[in-house]
Amino acid sequence: MPDGADHQQEYIRDRAKEEGVDFSGLSKKDRGFREGREKLRFNGQFSTGETFAASENKGEANFGIIKDGKEVFNFKDLLPEGYKFTTPEHWINLDESSADAPFDFKTDPTKFRQEVQGIWQCGDKFISVGKITSLQDIVALLHEVGHSRENPAELRQAQDIGDTKREAEISSQLERKAWAEALRDVRKIKEATGANVLEGFQDADDLDKYINTNMATHRYMAELKTSGTIRNVLQMLDIKTIFGTPTINKIDNLFDKKKPPKK
Repeated sequence: MPDGADHQQEYIRDRAKEEGVDFSGLSKKDRGFREGREKLRFNGQFSTGETFAASENKGEANFGIIKDGKEVFNFKDLLPEGYKFTTPEHWINLDESSADAPFDFKTDPTKFRQEVQGIWQCGDKFISVGKITSLQDIVALLHEVGHSRENPAELRQAQDIGDTKREAEISSQLERKAWAEALRDVRKIKEATGANVLEGFQDADDLDKYINTNMATHRYMAELKTSGTIRNVLQMLDIKTIFGTPTINKIDNLFDKKKPPKK
């Protein structure tokens, strides 16, 4: 029987097909990288001669801009104090009793690794990085850096009381803000190094499509969540041949859609 994650991905694929959203340009979740069998290693050259270099050492990722053989910019300088970039090796070797282990990791390490390890995600004092295969992935990196500057207190409050509608509204605002932060950092990097980290995209429309496709994924997830707990909805999807397909609330005014009304 398919598990919840399978149904979740099935729902996202179905909704994308329904709306004509193309996921082919997004970062892929690579099993070899996620399981720690492949290390983070990438070098990509810009048209102006600089190189974007990604590597890892003992579970911590390093991203820099190299010019004339010297590092002229390090992406860690964009992070708030105490944050670090983590690769799968970090989570594979981390012990639940470690002082720097996140609360969710200590609670359920297996679930945490399944949901975070090797996937682009910002957490408490860390950014988990995905596999980098092209210059486009720099934007995914900067998006997570944008999330590291947020104050998630309001979102956590909505999650704690089970207000899924409010949670979706706040998540939408945070996602948009993180993309805006990413684009501001693009300008900072260009001013500091001369490199245009958006060179991985053909033009502004190509970048816009990439961002909106990412946002659509979050919207589809929010649809599942606001239709009841994800677990309950997925259980219903699993037995839909008996009871029929459950009603799922479609979201039309958040994430990649028009702005929600002001309160």
